[in-house]
Amino acid sequence: MASSPVMERIALQIRSEAAAINGFLGLLRAEQRLLVDGDLDALGAIVQKKDESLANLLNFAQQRKAMLAALTGGHQPTPGEGPEFGPGPQGDRLRREWSRLVTLSAEAAEINRLNGQIINQRRQKCDEALAILTASASRQAVYGPDGSSGRATFSRSIAAV
Repeated sequence: MASSPVMERIALQIRSEAAAINGFLGLLRAEQRLLVDGDLDALGAIVQKKDESLANLLNFAQQRKAMLAALTGGHQPTPGEGPEFGPGPQGDRLRREWSRLVTLSAEAAEINRLNGQIINQRRQKCDEALAILTASASRQAVYGPDGSSGRATFSRSIAAV
C-alpha cells in the first residue's frame, strides 16, 4: 500500500470534496425552498452559484480519480465498490471518509432529483394554464350586438353614453 504522506493527501482530497458537496447540498436545499415558494427572482442567483459549485465538484472528482488511479496502479473500482485503502487505522479512516463522501453524493443526487420533479410539476401547471387560456382566447363564446357569434366590439364612444 502507499506511503502515509500519499494517504494523507488522498484523505485531504476526500475531506475537501466532501466539504464542497456539503456546500452544494446547501445550494440544492435553497433552490428547493425557492422552487416550493415560487420565488423566481431569487432562483437565478442560486442557479448561478449552483453551476459554479458543480464545476468545482467536477474538478474535485477529476483530481480524486487521478489520485486514486495512481494509488491503485490504474485499477478503477466497480460502481458501488470503494477504493482499497489498505489495513490499519489510516485505511479505516479513509474508508469512513469515503463512505461519508458517497453518502453526501447520494443525498445531493436525491435532492437534485426532487428539485427536477418540482420544476417539472411547475412546468406542467404552467403548460395546463396556457392551454386553458389559449383555448379560451380562441373560442367565440360571446355574441355581438347584432346577435352574430364573435367577439363583441363596441363602437360607441364614451361621449355617446
